[in-house]
Amino acid sequence: MRHLLHLLAAFSLVGTVACSSSSSSSGATSHTRSATCLQFQKSFCDWDADKCKAETRAVCDNGFQSLYCISDASAKACTDALATAGCGATPTACKSVADPAPAIDDCNQLISHYCSAAERCGKGSKSDCTAAVAPTLHCEATLGASPSIGVCFSALDALDCAAIGTGLPAACKGVVKQATGAPAGGSGAPASFTTSSSALESAVTHSDRPIFSVDP
Repeated sequence: MRHLLHLLAAFSLVGTVACSSSSSSSGATSHTRSATCLQFQKSFCDWDADKCKAETRAVCDNGFQSLYCISDASAKACTDALATAGCGATPTACKSVADPAPAIDDCNQLISHYCSAAERCGKGSKSDCTAAVAPTLHCEATLGASPSIGVCFSALDALDCAAIGTGLPAACKGVVKQATGAPAGGSGAPASFTTSSSALESAVTHSDRPIFSVDP
């Protein structure tokens, strides 16, 4: 059975610069993947969904297109191995490809953009907002982020003040990918923060599909 967590590099490697993302001076990732990483994503779903019928193509693409790669070398090694792999166990070369660090950063950036909007709209300080919503999203448990998450950030920057606390822009729904079993949210908001922290919960997609599961 193929599992997304098999594709995650050890967290001791998260300080390594991923081949598929870059950082700006603000710490935000570029939300792009290299051509080699994109080919890995396609090849894995060609194998997992189209050849082996382990899940639907749409579900596979939704999960794997959210991944960042730890290096072009590891992504290519997996792609090469999949070309001749039979259905069954994930090829060994595919078990240390994905890097969660940029996706975790994307999740934290989502909080930053949202809380900047909340502060702009007089809903409390950005620091109080962050303290309220961070326990809801559990960014440390993030495995992937939608390649369109930058559109979400732009929508949050332009968010109407009347919408603060009532939900997220459509562009932000499900952009953060976490496995089913990730910690559930929430601590209460500080008294000076007047926006419900639950407003951000729709940003997270939890999946119990095999690629978002842990081997028993």
